[in-house]
Amino acid sequence: LDAWKQMLCECLASAQLNFARRPVKKLLQLLCGGKAQYYEVRDVHDAKRHLRAIAALLGVRDPSETPDDGAALSFDVLCGGGVYGDGERLADETCAKLVAEL
Repeated sequence: LDAWKQMLCECLASAQLNFARRPVKKLLQLLCGGKAQYYEVRDVHDAKRHLRAIAALLGVRDPSETPDDGAALSFDVLCGGGVYGDGERLADETCAKLVAEL
């Protein structure tokens, strides 16, 4: 059942399947058992998708592979040290992509 929910959430997120959005949404709502659960499943999926994109942009491991879905994206990793540490600052292009993803 979780695999179906995952696939349907991917369909909802895809711009290429915009024509099928309504039936996909109805099916996902039916599988979830209600609107509140549907919104929760959809929002968690979107958050994880954005975290994976941010992790890939920053070159860190996929946060979904860690036990608590976010340990890989610590404050130090996101800031890259910057003015407060010894690490390198993120390139301007990377910062722009990061802001667009957020």
